[in-house]
Amino acid sequence: MNQVSILILTLAAIIIGIIALCKEQTQHPFYLKIEVQYGK
Repeated sequence: MNQVSILILTLAAIIIGIIALCKEQTQHPFYLKIEVQYGK
């Protein structure tokens, strides 16, 4: 179960990173999105 959870989190992080890189060209940098999302 633990390995499956790590795999899911890793895949999710990669997907989020790819989406962020695509949006970064027209929007704010990804680190600002993380700061706003998790800062609250």
